[in-house]
Amino acid sequence: MKKVLMVLMTLTMVMGFTAMASAQEEPVCTTCEEGAPGFINANNLCYDEQGDCYTKIFDYESFGMFSETVNGRTQLTDCNDGSYCEDGAKGDKHRALLNICKCIPDPFDKITADDIMDVTMTIKVDKGNGVAVEGANGVYWAENVNTTGIGVQPFKNAPAACLPPCDERPTRAFEGAFEYISANGNTTSAPALTGNNGICDIPANQRYVTIQSAANDDNMGFVVEQDDADNTAATWWIDIPRMVIDPTDARTGYKVYVSICITAERLSGNICSDCICCCDIYIGELSCCDSDTPVVGCTSTLTFPYLPKTETYWYGMAITNTGSTEGSVTVTVYENDGDVAAVTKTVPANSTMIIQNDWLVVDTVASKGNKILGNGQSYAKAVTNFPASGFGMMAKANGTSSMGYLAEKCGNCGNCD
Repeated sequence: MKKVLMVLMTLTMVMGFTAMASAQEEPVCTTCEEGAPGFINANNLCYDEQGDCYTKIFDYESFGMFSETVNGRTQLTDCNDGSYCEDGAKGDKHRALLNICKCIPDPFDKITADDIMDVTMTIKVDKGNGVAVEGANGVYWAENVNTTGIGVQPFKNAPAACLPPCDERPTRAFEGAFEYISANGNTTSAPALTGNNGICDIPANQRYVTIQSAANDDNMGFVVEQDDADNTAATWWIDIPRMVIDPTDARTGYKVYVSICITAERLSGNICSDCICCCDIYIGELSCCDSDTPVVGCTSTLTFPYLPKTETYWYGMAITNTGSTEGSVTVTVYENDGDVAAVTKTVPANSTMIIQNDWLVVDTVASKGNKILGNGQSYAKAVTNFPASGFGMMAKANGTSSMGYLAEKCGNCGNCD
């Protein structure tokens, strides 16, 4: 009985976070957006009038028009700095929120005033296969947090954290020295890339994907205050630093995430050590904001090694766009007698198109045969600006026989994943 009383007394003395855990309905990580955060302005991945290649900085906390009431009057506020396309970003307030109660792995572990929390952030990218991975994927850190720290501000709950207007930043921070880790394992305390400076291809040792607390820094971290306990401020708004898009690695349609990990390594002995929890915040999808702008994208080449004469056979080629952005495919057919024919089509995202042989038009300049398509055996090459797969098919006109095969993917003449 005495032991039970001691436990109860201990629980009443700690900061109130533990009591909130069972009643709090918020997940570990959430955001202030009602839906998806929208499309990240990645116009540097698209052709422009000069065809310039350049990196581009963006900030997750930027967002488009939203409605708010000021002095009884409703007005529109625009805090979009160009980081997001206007369509899809309107009404979205981008803030990453972490419920520290949900991070505690055991109901008898607790966080008290004067405890110190550290943060680690890692950029992850989903290239279209539904899995977000870290590495040299074209999106890297681009802000020197050693000058300002990583902003954080505790609130009682998510609705309260989403109330401050878009031009406000967190009032407190994870402080101390931070270090950057690049995709190739290079570690530095130097600032990350903070502007394009005419750069097109970011050097490998500057492709920073992780920001973490520097080792052996006694002044590091976010200090929990007594006011946080008194106000049961368990929902933390964490400011995600700026990022940069490298056009040599990134592609439109890539989905960007940031993994936020909270650690507590120097506490007073009443909470677990090492990592408390990690969760991924969806930042948005890289996109050309101007839908009329042609997309550079990636390049994928498929080869259809055999197509029959069309005197007694018909043939077709299935082209599948496995990416999340529509793109174009150019199919060129080469006949044994020297004739060349081609067609270009637009293939919607995540869909398949059948390229019919009667769509092909003979190139009378390139052809060296009799300029008659279909009177000889041939092969075809399909070049896309999206990740592609393909299937060739053919059959006798009378339906007595048919066959099909997978197109060959050219491994050294494309850069789509």
